[in-house]
Amino acid sequence: WPLRVENIRKLLVFDHRCLRDIAGVCWDHRVSNSEVRRSVLGNGGESVDEVVNLHRLRWLGHVLRMPEHRLPRRSMLTGVRDDIVGTDTEDDFDDLKAIAELERKQRNVQREALEKKLLSLLLPTDERDLNSAVIMELFAGAGGKEAGLFAHDLMNMYHAFAIQRNWSFTVLHKTVMSNEECAPSHNETSLSYVRIEIEGEPTTESGIMSFGAYGQLKWEAGVHRVQRVPVTSSQNKIHTSTVAVSIQPKYGDVDIDIPDNDLKWEFHRPTGPGGQNVNKLHEIHSKSQSHLIDSIRRSHLGNLDRSEKIRTYNFPQDRITDHRLNNSWNNLYRFMKQAVGLSEVIESLYKQDQRERLKRKLCTGDIKS
Repeated sequence: WPLRVENIRKLLVFDHRCLRDIAGVCWDHRVSNSEVRRSVLGNGGESVDEVVNLHRLRWLGHVLRMPEHRLPRRSMLTGVRDDIVGTDTEDDFDDLKAIAELERKQRNVQREALEKKLLSLLLPTDERDLNSAVIMELFAGAGGKEAGLFAHDLMNMYHAFAIQRNWSFTVLHKTVMSNEECAPSHNETSLSYVRIEIEGEPTTESGIMSFGAYGQLKWEAGVHRVQRVPVTSSQNKIHTSTVAVSIQPKYGDVDIDIPDNDLKWEFHRPTGPGGQNVNKLHEIHSKSQSHLIDSIRRSHLGNLDRSEKIRTYNFPQDRITDHRLNNSWNNLYRFMKQAVGLSEVIESLYKQDQRERLKRKLCTGDIKS
């Protein structure tokens, strides 16, 4: 794909006609045609950034080579729909209407299949999203024992989600709260920490369901906030507590043999005012000059920043608010006990991510975004 004027025009046509249809609601006044044109043609359309445009043309070449007739237009579907609506139901055109309706459904299927194919070409799947196993950690934050109770509620919510997906759910470790300190137990329900392994294979379905456990649950990483009257409270006041959720894909064990004589170990003790460098271990691999620094420092999970919250569970108002989607839902029971609402939120987050990635491509052509 040489850098010629006609190829630049083809690129613009592709951006505006194909991606605009797929992006849907994300194409608004904030992403104007002039912005896209400037990002492709340069300032004022007078100069062309050869490096960027050549990179984009090579990347989009295999898509632009698709014959025009393989990209069914929405106008064709509109015409079929008009034929159906315009037919007089009192006339003997039932057969024509049935044929037109069948054609409309077939073209819809073709259009959706092509849009999915374009999305797979433009937005490659992260290999980690196909990972079937995930390690989830829950840390009780601000709120004391009430935060521990909420951590237990979240664990049950993810258990219900795993059951709905027919996934395996295993509690690897949990630490419960006592009055004065956290101690291992299986009788208490106020958890200060819990480590869970969830395993679920990708399916042949499209969208978020084609991902494994990590690809679907990665959206749950962050600070979850709860607002409710604690069962331990005697004043009947609403308290706010937080729980941090960590999500990591699980990988198989890899054996690496490194001779001990290739390693250099250095130990460091606290130095300077306040002892900031606390118990550091510095490891160097002499041949590759790779460095590994490990340090022991106090955990600050108890002071989780509430401004980092991703979702709020408001029990008095029976409302869940996801701050990334800027949207709220009612019925906490449906969300936490049945996990139906959670599935819908995860699906919405996935679609929002797809739209945002498409928007970045429309404006910058960044194929890595």
